[in-house]
Amino acid sequence: MRRILPLLLVLAATAPAQADVIMSPTMACPTGSITSTSHSGEWCAPTTCERPADCREGFTCERASVCIAEETYQPGGLGASPEPQTREVAVAACGSQADCPANSVCREARRCVPASVITVLDPANIGCDCTVAATRRGAGSAVWISLALMLSLCIRRRRIPPARGGHRAS
Repeated sequence: MRRILPLLLVLAATAPAQADVIMSPTMACPTGSITSTSHSGEWCAPTTCERPADCREGFTCERASVCIAEETYQPGGLGASPEPQTREVAVAACGSQADCPANSVCREARRCVPASVITVLDPANIGCDCTVAATRRGAGSAVWISLALMLSLCIRRRRIPPARGGHRAS
């Protein structure tokens, strides 16, 4: 029981770990938009720019038209708002309003577009966007206090001389 007590103290004093992982984007988006992902799902976010330096590597800034719809979504993840939010979503490339699905609008603007026609997905936009959630304050000090307690118990045990003959003195 004496050997288990320090372990139980350490486990009781440590803070739980929390990971906040967002999966890699998988969808292809229309020219003038980029794949975005969060705990609320995946969508094509329309881009805007003033000059090529505003765009990611492999993209340039040119006039492009995109069908844009407004989407209502429920935020997800740690500490997310319980209220539904709205965001603009690029649903298709367009030359005029007639090219757009219902409930979307064809908007022309300077947008980040692939510098090469061959590019389908932006490789720089594919990957894990992983973060670690903050732990509660003071959790680190609890670990140090537990370690100090365990160390003091070990030192104390070494100072007590063992009983002779295999029996403890009463």
